[in-house]
Amino acid sequence: MGRAEIPPRDGLAGLANTDETLYKGADIVVTGGSFTIGTGVEFTESWPQWVSRRTGRRVLNLAANGWDVYQFPRVVARYAPAASRDGSSSPSR
Repeated sequence: MGRAEIPPRDGLAGLANTDETLYKGADIVVTGGSFTIGTGVEFTESWPQWVSRRTGRRVLNLAANGWDVYQFPRVVARYAPAASRDGSSSPSR
C-alpha cells in the first residue's frame, strides 16, 4: 500500500511557513504536525498565525503533515538558530 502524498505548502523545504523573512528573524518558532500546519483550515487560521495576530510577534511555523516527535528537534536545530534575531539558539525573555 502506497503512502499518500500531501502537497507541501509554499514555504522553504515544504514547511508551513510562507514568509521567507522569518527564517532570518522570528520572535517565536513552532513545530508540529497537522494541527500546527492548519490541516482543514486556511493557513491564516492555524493556531500559530492566530498567536502572531494576537501578540504582534513574528511566528516561524516549521510544521509539516505527518511529522512526529522524531522530526521536531531536527527541524528546530536546523532552522531556529538562524531565525533567532541574535543568531543564538537559546530562548530569549
